[in-house]
Amino acid sequence: MREWGITLKIAVVSSEEKDRGFEFTRQICRNLMRYDAEILANDAHRIAIGVSGVKYLDETAIYDEADIIITVGGDGTILHSAMHALRRQTPVLGVNTGRLGFMAGLEVYELDKLSKLIDGSYEIDTRMMLEIHTQFQKDTFYALNDAVISRGELSRIIDITLECNGREVGRYRADGIIASTPTGSTAYSLSAGGPIIDPGLESIGITPICPHSLISRTIIFEPDSVLNVYPLMLQGKGAYLTVDGINVINLSNEEKITISRSKLKTKLIKLKDTSFYEVLNKKMNER
Repeated sequence: MREWGITLKIAVVSSEEKDRGFEFTRQICRNLMRYDAEILANDAHRIAIGVSGVKYLDETAIYDEADIIITVGGDGTILHSAMHALRRQTPVLGVNTGRLGFMAGLEVYELDKLSKLIDGSYEIDTRMMLEIHTQFQKDTFYALNDAVISRGELSRIIDITLECNGREVGRYRADGIIASTPTGSTAYSLSAGGPIIDPGLESIGITPICPHSLISRTIIFEPDSVLNVYPLMLQGKGAYLTVDGINVINLSNEEKITISRSKLKTKLIKLKDTSFYEVLNKKMNER
């Protein structure tokens, strides 16, 4: 339950592509304003949303002020907001307007359940994240789903050496490799033939992409493993690191990429009493 007299600040972050015309965004804003919550939204969408009483801010200020983030879109929208919500560990609720939405807590026909946010009758689903460092980059990157090392489009084959805790695991010749969390096991890794892993577990999966070997399969590492990946360029062509489909980093020949479990977590809000397996069966049958 929320303390008496304290106004809940809820940010509504929308994908223009997934919520065309901001139809569902408007519904959510108006729904929540009935409960005397303070609603925050992106100032760039002020005219398109057009709901009076909403507090319109720039994106940075939204995440600085919000107690709860509601995303309107697909899993990509959740990933984007999860990165911004990390600093204050703000919980995120996804409203799915995309095709799959494995991480979403609600579908658009379930907006009546938003009232549970006000009285605090929800659960927090804490998800493991990856922390990624590159040898020549000063930034630290975080992934809720995955980190992908791959070649450019013109020359797709890449040689990759993988180490775990300083010891060589193996060498791959493939289109790339995917390092995924259990949450990310139902994303790109699944499409590449990787296993589905219960997100309540913590582990790091390495899945090769179209390997040129009959014995290259996903390897699941314990969560405290520190993995080093070295892309070896062919014919001087470049390679790329893509983190959650958002950050794309150019890599140099034999540049070390270090992947480990992050101390930071993503907090996803659960408003429904449904298991991961129920969601999985429903979403997989919708494909």
